[in-house]
Amino acid sequence: MVKEIDYDLLIAIEESDVRKFQIALEKGANINGIVSEEYKKYGDFESSCGFTFLAVAAQMALYETINAHHDKKGFDKEEYEKEYSDAFEIFNTLKALKPNENQEGCTSAKICIEGIAQTREMELYDDPYCYGYDEFDEEMSEDEWISEDPAIEYLKSFKFE
Repeated sequence: MVKEIDYDLLIAIEESDVRKFQIALEKGANINGIVSEEYKKYGDFESSCGFTFLAVAAQMALYETINAHHDKKGFDKEEYEKEYSDAFEIFNTLKALKPNENQEGCTSAKICIEGIAQTREMELYDDPYCYGYDEFDEEMSEDEWISEDPAIEYLKSFKFE
């Protein structure tokens, strides 16, 4: 059974609403929550089903890196984090609270971030020009320049302990 306060926490995470998030935490929401089938009764949570709340927060903060356009100067992570500052505040707060001592939350978040990175890689293969790659270094293979994509490097920089 889904507790209302846990549902409120999930909604706050998905809406990147810091105020709602803080209220839900103060009321004792379960930061170790997992989006189960039961949540489908309350809304469209299919894309989050099976993820921990930490993973949902990671997805909300990092998903748009898939579409990040950049030029030869690279991906501006400070600008990106500023644009999604509320989502990052929630993500970093959950991360700092160290949910799930058994690492389930961290594993779920890692899988989510890896999925975002893989999607970015597939998008780059499909339409590299759309992402700022106007001219490729002919001496590098596609795999090489994709592995050096600054948005992918940024995604791979997230570590969980």
